[in-house]
Amino acid sequence: MNVTYDLNLQKDLVENIHFEEKDYIKSSASNKKPSWFKELTTYAFNSRNPAGAAFRFLYYKIKDVQTLKTAKGCPAFINFFNQSIAITTSSDIFLKVYKDSNTGAYAFDYIQTDPLLSIESHGPDQIGAISNRVLVLKFSLPIHWVTDENCQFQYTDPHIYNDVPFKVCPGIIKQDKSTVCYFNMPTFFHKMEAEYHIKAGTVLGYIQFDKPVKSFFRGDLRELSKKELYKKHVKGDNKHLIGK
Repeated sequence: MNVTYDLNLQKDLVENIHFEEKDYIKSSASNKKPSWFKELTTYAFNSRNPAGAAFRFLYYKIKDVQTLKTAKGCPAFINFFNQSIAITTSSDIFLKVYKDSNTGAYAFDYIQTDPLLSIESHGPDQIGAISNRVLVLKFSLPIHWVTDENCQFQYTDPHIYNDVPFKVCPGIIKQDKSTVCYFNMPTFFHKMEAEYHIKAGTVLGYIQFDKPVKSFFRGDLRELSKKELYKKHVKGDNKHLIGK
């Protein structure tokens, strides 16, 4: 499956904002895989073939290991990296969660220098009683994309790559061929007073598709984006994003 992305920005902003793909997107096999994974050999004991690993298992009389392969040979890891794109932050984010002294409600503030990234909250009127135990903050970027095949995708935690102070909210979105989707990733923060520093270059989350991503490149999606925005925000129709 091929994925085409673009920036959803007004013309004057596009001309005045410097965008480097490497600051926001990890799409190649070499950069979306964490270093600990890339450093592994396919077989245990730093072996590059099963014979070498088997010899060491016998030599050291290891009986409780059920496979000679490491995580690098695990289908779950292989499929995940083949079917995902990592989204990173281009600047440091300083985020503070605090309790409002007047209302007693939890709120947040943040400081960062990225003109593209925004962070919003979802309150009880949108998410109900789960707001009693977590603070739901949504990371948004004006990055949108289309695929050349019908598929589904979800946002997943980046903990495989690096630590972050939140959990990504689960959910699956249906994406038909040539339908534009946008990066809006809800997350769960612990409902407690705290200050967080998310460093530039941190992977915020993965966009995981249900098909391998053969290519991920930038193209002109302005006309498709206009149609999608009209359908979702003027007509209020998002049925095409929900599976049957």
